[in-house]
Amino acid sequence: MILPSTGGITYNSRIGDSAINIWADHVEPAVSIKHPDADRTSPFNGGLVVMSCIGNTAMVVSGDAKGEVGRVTGKHGGVFHVMVDFTREQMDKMVVGDKLQIKTYGQGLVLTDFSGVVSK
Repeated sequence: MILPSTGGITYNSRIGDSAINIWADHVEPAVSIKHPDADRTSPFNGGLVVMSCIGNTAMVVSGDAKGEVGRVTGKHGGVFHVMVDFTREQMDKMVVGDKLQIKTYGQGLVLTDFSGVVSK
């Protein structure tokens, strides 16, 4: 049995889907990215993951989906993957290996109306 898991383009799992009664193993919804030379000690991938924040824009800068824009929705694996949500139509134009550029902002975010929510 092969279950949806980490990395790549996951067409059948999206942000907002139910986490009940699914068959998956650490599934990362929509698109997951990492630096092409990434391993767990890579300073390049570490920079990508550390600086990316939920809500940041991610633009596809190569391939048939060039110019499409999605949003960072989370991270997985410590300093390994950044998850980005795109529409199904946008993902249909993508292939593994397309390059994305994230416009990062938000490190140190504090929501003044919700004191328990911070980004460090």
